[in-house]
Amino acid sequence: MSILGSGTGKKEFMTFQAFEDVEFKSMMQETVKQNGKEESVPLSYRVMINPDQFSKSMSVSYSQENAMTNSVSVGRFANMQPIDYDFSLVLDGTGVVPSFQEKGSVKKQLNQLKKIFFKEVEGGIGYKPNYVSITYCDEIFFCVITSFKTDYQMFNPDGSPLRAKVTCSFKSVCMKEPEQEGEDDQAAKGGDKPDGFLDAISMAKDKVLDSLFELSI
Repeated sequence: MSILGSGTGKKEFMTFQAFEDVEFKSMMQETVKQNGKEESVPLSYRVMINPDQFSKSMSVSYSQENAMTNSVSVGRFANMQPIDYDFSLVLDGTGVVPSFQEKGSVKKQLNQLKKIFFKEVEGGIGYKPNYVSITYCDEIFFCVITSFKTDYQMFNPDGSPLRAKVTCSFKSVCMKEPEQEGEDDQAAKGGDKPDGFLDAISMAKDKVLDSLFELSI
């Protein structure tokens, strides 16, 4: 059950999208079979059940340089730390959520989540995190994963899991500023008219990034 309702009144499910770059311009792709044909589609995952809690933490760093000894001063402001997001997801393989039975077994769901969050290093010697967008409650968060814990809760007689609780932590990503274009270049491109999913994300960065609980920086 979601802790916040959608502004449209429609039930919205948390969705993850994997990206190759810190600018969140290049979406990662996967090959799937559709209508008997193999097609490349964006690497994404929509949850079965929205998290019942969503934690957002903001912290500030202060410089101790020239700080007074034995005083209550915390020092000079240094910077804002990346925002932390924490929540848990329930993966169900019992079939009690009929709308998402096509997601398959808990093992299959876990593998799909891991493909979103992690990319295998060339040579198969390990993994590194992907850049991930989280769409939730009509908002988009841009981040990287920092922890991924799985608790298995129900099992088949053969020992395969029927239900799992995945606890995730993320840190917000500071995206590189795009190069400034001249006014003539912008006019030639027709201004700020959105054209597709990437342009929608670009607009969302300015409008809804980190606005959950109406707390923005």
